[in-house]
Amino acid sequence: MVELNNIASIFETALNDNDCGINFSVSTDRGVYDAGRTNIDGFIVPGVVTALTGNYEPLRGLKVYTLPVNLELWCYAALEDEFYKPSYTLEQQKECVSAMVEALNGTTQVIDGDAVIFTGTTVTVGAPNNNSGGGCTRIPVLVQVVLTAVEGAVLFNDQSVIIDGAEVVFSSWSVGLTRQGESVTKVGTTVAKTLCDQMARTFAGTAFMTKEQPFIGLQSEILSGEVINEPHTIKYTLNGTEYIFNVVLISATITGQSGSVLQINLTFAEAYGNA
Repeated sequence: MVELNNIASIFETALNDNDCGINFSVSTDRGVYDAGRTNIDGFIVPGVVTALTGNYEPLRGLKVYTLPVNLELWCYAALEDEFYKPSYTLEQQKECVSAMVEALNGTTQVIDGDAVIFTGTTVTVGAPNNNSGGGCTRIPVLVQVVLTAVEGAVLFNDQSVIIDGAEVVFSSWSVGLTRQGESVTKVGTTVAKTLCDQMARTFAGTAFMTKEQPFIGLQSEILSGEVINEPHTIKYTLNGTEYIFNVVLISATITGQSGSVLQINLTFAEAYGNA
């Protein structure tokens, strides 16, 4: 089960990743809420995370838990006629909230060993309140998030792909296994079953091109190479297990458009070691 204080920590880290010098402190409804805290860096914007009623999805053999979460922040109104107020504006505080939402919404993170997906984020700004503590007017900002936790899931970033000794960060990646055979029906039966006699593995992915290896070598092979079975090595790590394959490049496309970063689409097939 995902601990609520770890969710609060993620919110707090994302909120404090700002250039305005605004400090946020996010706790849970089970923790301590001190609306009037300040420090040497100025005012602290407090927030409280509350978990609503969640439910398990009925997926056989897979534990998936959906949990709606509310984050309530008490932002400073920073009114002009107030003597006690922070140096930053309400708009800057709202920009921090928007940046947090943009950074987290649709992402997946590992929390307490589970893959947690942040979705369905909404933001609601309330009416000013001058009785919320701290001696100045506050405006409540409510952030609602739906968390979907998948127990023991493997994330895309948990895998590693190294081509010819250089790690490549793919934006998409797939490994395929194809087996071929023939249908065989035993004497006295009418049911045909497949007997495989060969198989092949393929590796395909899309990555941004850089001015480093292995892209320099691949660029040369694609544009000026004459060796039809140019050998490559793929070292693939998944779930902590390392696999090494001898491969050849069977398909490649370099794509892009004006103002963008060139991307390269690669497809490799397993080959003999002396290809």
